[in-house]
Amino acid sequence: MIPLKKLCAIMIGVLVAISVISSYSWYKTEDDLKILRTVHEESWSKAYLTATQDIYELSYMGEVFEGLLEENASEDTIVEYAGGYYLRARHVRQIFLFLSYELTEGHSKYYKIGEGFGHLEEFFIDVRSEVGVDKTETIRENIGILKEISRIVKELGEYADPRDIPQELADELLNATSDLKLIYE
Repeated sequence: MIPLKKLCAIMIGVLVAISVISSYSWYKTEDDLKILRTVHEESWSKAYLTATQDIYELSYMGEVFEGLLEENASEDTIVEYAGGYYLRARHVRQIFLFLSYELTEGHSKYYKIGEGFGHLEEFFIDVRSEVGVDKTETIRENIGILKEISRIVKELGEYADPRDIPQELADELLNATSDLKLIYE
C-alpha cells in the first residue's frame, strides 16, 4: 500500500498539472477568440470600404441630374445615368444589409440604411425600364428629393466606421427615399 503522505503528494501533483493544463487551455482559447474577433471585424470593415466609392458618387447625383436637366440632356442620357446610379445604390444596399446581419448592435440602423438605398435602387431601375414613365419629367419632379438624398448620403459618407452613423441619419435617408415617385406619360 502507498502511504497516505505519498498519495496526498501525488494527488496534489495531479491537481497542479490539471490546473496548469486548464490555465493554458483557457489562455489559448482567449487568444483564439481575440484572433477571430479581429478577423470578423476586418471582414465587415473591408466590406464597408468597398461601398465608399459608391457612396461618394451617390452623394453628387442630385447635382448631376440638375446639371443634366439644365443642359436639356436627352432621355437616353438620363436613362444612362439612372442605370449607373441604380448599380451603385444596389451595391451600397447589399453592403448595409450584410452589416445588419453581421453587427447585431445597430442592426435596425443598418437595415434602414439598406432599405433606403433599396428604395433608391428601385426608383432608378423603374426610371430605366418602366414602360410609360416620362423619364425626364420623373427626374425633374424628384430633383429636390434627389438633392436631399445626396445631402444625406454625403453626410453618411463622412463616417469611416458605420458604427458611428447616427440612427437619425438612417431614419432621414429611409424617409427621404420613400418620397421618390414616378411620373407617367
